[in-house]
Amino acid sequence: MVRKKLEGIEALVEKEEPISIQDITMLDWYAAFISMRQFGDFDPRNDKRKFAQEVFDLADAIMAERSKR
Repeated sequence: MVRKKLEGIEALVEKEEPISIQDITMLDWYAAFISMRQFGDFDPRNDKRKFAQEVFDLADAIMAERSKR
């Protein structure tokens, strides 16, 4: 796939580098898989911040349980 070369103002705006797979933590990994899980009646599109908090709270609980074993 050929990418179009940016022109004008778009060429001046610095783009963020994507996160490297080497920078992903176990917490991020667990949260990613938890976020794919269905949350019953909860629709993440309605409240994204609440959804993210619940995902990472559950991922934290998984990490705590993992360290016990």
